[in-house]
Amino acid sequence: MSGAVTPHVDRSDLQVGDLLFWAYDVANPATIHHVAIYLGKDQSGQDRMIDAPHTGATIQIRAISWAGYAGSSRPLAGLAVSS
Repeated sequence: MSGAVTPHVDRSDLQVGDLLFWAYDVANPATIHHVAIYLGKDQSGQDRMIDAPHTGATIQIRAISWAGYAGSSRPLAGLAVSS
């Protein structure tokens, strides 16, 4: 799972592109059941994400519900980009 091998990010330090994880038991990473991509705050200050709410659903941009939030990670942190 990406959250286990990429740098963890505090919720207060989220950046666009960070991965967000939800779990049935937030203390147990083995119960992670959902992943979304953080999009930042909208004009009203609401945190937004892109995800598919369930298998077979169309990908959506929607407000984040923090219930069950288990943590986040930054998948590209530390990677060198060459031009």
